[in-house]
Parts: sequence; C-alpha cells; structure tokens
Amino acid sequence: MERLLTPQELSALTSLRLSTIYSLSYRKRLPTIKLGNRLRFRLSDVEKWIKQGERPARKQNGGSK
Repeated sequence: MERLLTPQELSALTSLRLSTIYSLSYRKRLPTIKLGNRLRFRLSDVEKWIKQGERPARKQNGGSK
C-alpha cells in the first residue's frame, strides 16, 4: 500500500500554503482521500495532478533577422 501524505507533508513537498491545499481539496480540485475527518494524499495522485497542470514552455523569439 502506498504511503499517504498529510496536508503538512504535501505543503512541504509542493511549497503550497496549507490554506491553499485545504481550499483545493474542498473544491475537489486536488485528489484527496478522506479518512474520517482527516485528509490524506497519495503521492502518485498528486504527481499526476501536477503533470496535468503543466504547460509547455513558451518559445522565445530569436533575435536574428
């Protein structure tokens, strides 16, 4: 079984504020497991969530004319 992260651990891992994590979880924008009244997060689910939010880097215009 995969280890579950606490909101505090997820905050440290992602540099997101705890309030942001709780807000995203409440709005069902972050994959969350609820155990009783506690929130937990699967690392693999969070990694997929981050990848889904990735956007390709913008190409910079070359200065040659």
